[in-house]
Amino acid sequence: MTATPSTATAWVTRSGSQLQLAGKPWRFAGVNMYWLGLDENVTDAAGPTYPTHAAVDNGFSAARSLGAGLVRSISLGVSVGSPRSLEPTLGHFNDAAFASIDYAVADARRYGVRLMIPLTDEWHYYHGGKHTFTNWLGYPDAPGQNCVTDAGQRQREAEFYTDPRIVAAFHAYVAHLLNHVNPYTGLRLGSDPTIAIWETGNEVWDAPTAWTEQTAAYIKSLAPHALVADGSAATGKAISETAYAAPHVDLIDAHFYPTSVATMTSDARFTAAHGKAYMVGEFPLTTQTDSSWTTALATDRDVAGGLAWSLFPWLSATQPEQHDDGYTFHYPGANATERSAVTRLQAYAKQVAGTN
Repeated sequence: MTATPSTATAWVTRSGSQLQLAGKPWRFAGVNMYWLGLDENVTDAAGPTYPTHAAVDNGFSAARSLGAGLVRSISLGVSVGSPRSLEPTLGHFNDAAFASIDYAVADARRYGVRLMIPLTDEWHYYHGGKHTFTNWLGYPDAPGQNCVTDAGQRQREAEFYTDPRIVAAFHAYVAHLLNHVNPYTGLRLGSDPTIAIWETGNEVWDAPTAWTEQTAAYIKSLAPHALVADGSAATGKAISETAYAAPHVDLIDAHFYPTSVATMTSDARFTAAHGKAYMVGEFPLTTQTDSSWTTALATDRDVAGGLAWSLFPWLSATQPEQHDDGYTFHYPGANATERSAVTRLQAYAKQVAGTN
């Protein structure tokens, strides 16, 4: 299944608290596939590997079969600090890393799926994040610690938002990424409507509003037609504490572990009242036992969409790629739990499509 020419080249836009595509209301169901740029689950002697074209094709084919309109992928935008990263060391770029990024973006376009791409990360995952920049520029990591486990680490990483050297280094990274021309499409990544949403970061829960606005404005300078999501929301953080009022922010992205219909509903109303769009960028699918959560997502017109965590490919006809966080699923399902989850996600996608 592929996009029609009119929607493939059209930008997703925002009118107040609602999203539109080709002049019509646009709401979505979707999935997270964080591994599209660099995959920690398939390794060799050098560490995480670039996903194969077959794995990427399998992922996007599955996403479309699930009815996904949007795929969120952290490693397409966060790729720093390791040998196969886009920026392995400060100021030195490894443009070989663009090969997997470019292919994934082109594949999403081919399957008619929009992308959401975060640009940094709160956590100390394999693809790097804000701590990579602070570590590079004079604020060394405390071994084995992160912002939650160690107050000193939290203080050091706070410099990511204010130290002019770090801000400049991060902007240089963002510019290198968004100004890159994809050889498959001939488009700058910042000029490709396939990438509907750039997100300031993944769960950067301590981000000051001033930094979020500065970052959103910078993204808009490089991708003026794309939407920008505030990535400072995280489980347990109230939407009222995020940068909903930042002028260049279009969407508020909330994450739910566990899910809460009451909180989601309240957050969506609050965000809409402030003239911005609201979405659920992560929710666990395999731990849901009924469809009450996805039904609530589908029927609430103040929720632009929800993205399940997380879809993985089949590496062969009998070998589903494994991940150890407890939320992994495959299409059409590697076991009874996954098959039930897939059925609920497909039903959600059909409900959302019926509201557009």
